[in-house]
Amino acid sequence: MANLKVGAKVFYHHDQRGWGIGQFRGAAGKLFEVDDNGDVNRVSEENIHIHMDGAYSKEYTDLFQMGDLHSATLLYCLKGRYVQDKNMYTRMGDMLISINPFERLAYNDAARMERHMKELQAGTAPPHIWEIANKAFVKIINQDRTDQSILISGESGAGKTESTKTLIDYLGKMSVHMAGVNAVQKEIGQTLNRKLKASNPILESFGNAKTSRNDNSSRFGKYIKLYFTKGSGVLVGAEMEHYLLEKSRIVTQNPGERGYHVFYEMLAGMSPQEKARYGGLTKAEDFPSLFAGQQTQRVLNGKVTARDDDEWNQLMQAFQECGFSDEQKDQIFATLAAILWLQKVEYVTDDTTGKATVKNPDVLKKVAALLQVDAAALTKALITHTKTKVMEKLATVPEAEDMRDALSKALYSGMFDWIVERLNQTIKPADSFTRMDMRYIGLLDIFGFENFEVNTFEQFCINYTNESLQNHY
Repeated sequence: MANLKVGAKVFYHHDQRGWGIGQFRGAAGKLFEVDDNGDVNRVSEENIHIHMDGAYSKEYTDLFQMGDLHSATLLYCLKGRYVQDKNMYTRMGDMLISINPFERLAYNDAARMERHMKELQAGTAPPHIWEIANKAFVKIINQDRTDQSILISGESGAGKTESTKTLIDYLGKMSVHMAGVNAVQKEIGQTLNRKLKASNPILESFGNAKTSRNDNSSRFGKYIKLYFTKGSGVLVGAEMEHYLLEKSRIVTQNPGERGYHVFYEMLAGMSPQEKARYGGLTKAEDFPSLFAGQQTQRVLNGKVTARDDDEWNQLMQAFQECGFSDEQKDQIFATLAAILWLQKVEYVTDDTTGKATVKNPDVLKKVAALLQVDAAALTKALITHTKTKVMEKLATVPEAEDMRDALSKALYSGMFDWIVERLNQTIKPADSFTRMDMRYIGLLDIFGFENFEVNTFEQFCINYTNESLQNHY
């Protein structure tokens, strides 16, 4: 910064406001003073950047039009486009940058979608996530290219899951708007679109949780393939794959965080009679696996963002739309309840053997009843560290607690796998369609990265995956 003159126009970074513009007043030791309309800020060298006149404009719809591609200029332009004009989307070459408004904007409503389809044909459409969907759709239908994929990446709370839902909705509507689509094909597309929408509350209840920075954070990655017929472009099926479910959250959480939504929704939405059926369930505060973070509500910045009893009702409607039977739902609820009760099992050290023994066997009997297994066999399994034909080694209390937690994680993970597979059975293409008849558009909704002082192993893998993808692109 040796060539920086007093009075020069500069960008500077403020901890709360982000990048702003001010006048350089001079150095103060290792810091630099910047005057922003009378507000004097002291910043380090890495938080100041020389302003270039004419290098940017908030009217630029593509950041590659800018004469200065420094992060200060890029981020200041993005902030200006959103704060002043509510433009949440900006192009960056073939990529699209999206700013999460944390509110519903008319920018994404159905009427705007209809106009956008016409604007795309005329070449006058502003930046929008629908534009990305349209490019992929045109390539597999009109240009008969190979299958396409859309990567949705970003920090936790950036709006990736909502963007995925927006893309699916748009592609579903494009499918039924294609010229030449008959009434039967249109009905197939519309039915599938409804089921895809219904799958969202299910996946969010079982795969999302409140973190310290996001009240509805996806704690798994998913890749959704939308299958379209080659000739007509009709949406005829879909398939979901999921990756790296965060299992540690099933048994514990960081301060201010919750476990998976479905546990809290179940306890808030079930009737007293239903709770009694599953072992006498009570409230979330009574279960250690749900209250480790000292938080039972979905809140963000001190405001309740969703009511768990309302979310439970939506989940029940989604189960019905996706064809889950009463027996299947009962098995799911019994598994959830078994995990809650299993996490209430406590151990003490036996004075004679020095090994673990179950302190509250009545609770373990509830778990066995819900899982429909023998209580004695389950008890034995949870206090036995090693067993062979010739010897048996009992577990210490810490070892028994680890086995209890491992069983809880395995139960939830297995149930989640089954639910995803059950949803796939609902939305898969009909057997009459072969792979040669279809092209697909894949949507990779990658889990959000976080910046914690101490990461869980799953979060470490999530961060590494995001960094690798960002470096690739």
